[in-house]
Amino acid sequence: MKKSINEKGITLVALVVTVVVLMILSGIIITTSSDNNGVLNIAKDKKEETERMSLEESIKIELEEDNPQSYEELIEFLSNYGKIINEDSPEEATLITTKGNYEFLIKNIWNVNKQEIGVTIGDYIEYKYDGGTYEINGENSGTNQVQNIEEIENTTSIWKVIDVNKQNNQIKIIPTTLNSNNVTLKGANGFNNGVKILNDICNTLFSNVEYNTTARNINIEDIEKIISNTKELRSSRYGTEKKYTSLMYPSVLNDEKDISIQKNFFNGTKTSDNISFIQTYYTGNIEYIDDYKSIIPNGEYWISTRAINNTESNAEYYLRTLIVSNTSNIAGTKLFDSKGQTGTNTFNILPVVTLSDITFLEGNGTQELPYKFIE
Repeated sequence: MKKSINEKGITLVALVVTVVVLMILSGIIITTSSDNNGVLNIAKDKKEETERMSLEESIKIELEEDNPQSYEELIEFLSNYGKIINEDSPEEATLITTKGNYEFLIKNIWNVNKQEIGVTIGDYIEYKYDGGTYEINGENSGTNQVQNIEEIENTTSIWKVIDVNKQNNQIKIIPTTLNSNNVTLKGANGFNNGVKILNDICNTLFSNVEYNTTARNINIEDIEKIISNTKELRSSRYGTEKKYTSLMYPSVLNDEKDISIQKNFFNGTKTSDNISFIQTYYTGNIEYIDDYKSIIPNGEYWISTRAINNTESNAEYYLRTLIVSNTSNIAGTKLFDSKGQTGTNTFNILPVVTLSDITFLEGNGTQELPYKFIE
């Protein structure tokens, strides 16, 4: 029997379809095989990463218990986990672990620094500051007299820890004893520029370029962080707003909204027919949180913070003050008011130094063996 052309065509089509199907199936098998390898590789990577993280966490937990007090102690401890390379360079020193052959930058595992070695509030630090001279412009201070504030250069003295911030890897310290660096401020310009003058003095005299440290004068935020009765000291008027008409005020209030930080110098006063101020002044005896009772040395200090006292008829412009003796009192000096009356006073500075990422310390933080920077 002869086959028709139609029957032959069907046979060719079937053959083509079969070939195409086989090609598709072949591609699927290859892709699946490839994907399986990818999945296996991903699983392997995940396993290694988990193992690495677990090992790192295990090392850190043991370091918490061992708490090495120096870089040398840290290296000796980590040598139990593998090989140390670049040991002489604390920034580049690396641990290559015996288990898993993982590499850990040592400074990321454990910094033998102020926080990690257990520095706490009240610990003693031996600190060297740059020193020098700061000249206060008479117009800026309101006194119309030049004042020179001096500290001997490269002076080393004993300071105390007043704040520990592990999140930012910083501590703040204040001196245990102070020279008589008295600053006189007067009138509207004393109020205008007091915060900047005090902070600039401290930064000039008590910073350390080598350690990349900064300094400023103590402010109200520092004080409120270490006392327990802030709420009791603030009156019911604190935080309330009062509107005035025909009011004279120091020009700094136009531009500097932060009461404890000031970027520029300001001179003179302004007048407004419609202005309002928020009550920020309060006064009273301080009750310290236990750890802070002996932190601040005896003395009479400026606080680098402006404050406003709203009375019924006028606004009073204060620069905050702190007096520490048998008791501690937070108050302020009224340098100017909206009626144009001026005041003047003289207090000492109280520097606060911020130390960031200071890595190597020796000592144990006591007065006899204060922490020291290893140079």
